[in-house]
Amino acid sequence: MQPDKGGGLVIMDTDDYRLRMEIVLDSEVYAEVSINELNGAYGRSRSSLDEMFEARIDAVSFNFLSIPAPMIPILVGTPKIHKSVADPLMRPLVDTRNSITYACAKCFDFTLKKW
Repeated sequence: MQPDKGGGLVIMDTDDYRLRMEIVLDSEVYAEVSINELNGAYGRSRSSLDEMFEARIDAVSFNFLSIPAPMIPILVGTPKIHKSVADPLMRPLVDTRNSITYACAKCFDFTLKKW
């Protein structure tokens, strides 16, 4: 894997990686959600998109923003070797590609870059 900053390559034992990521996940920042909560969030996202289609956006935009088979985002970590090479902390990153909000985020990013 690549380090948090700079170039290079980090080789880390799988068990060590898991242990370090468990430390990140044990913080109060992250919480485990149930499948019902996840389905509810997906339903609310889809309802919002349907409401926008009825009143505010055209079919082309609706099709772009709709993800037919969304993926669940994945949490990964990159080691912060610039802080400590021997005992690096992990920087959490959430890979949201093909998630239910991915296309909306791309659209917002494109729009906001104009300012």
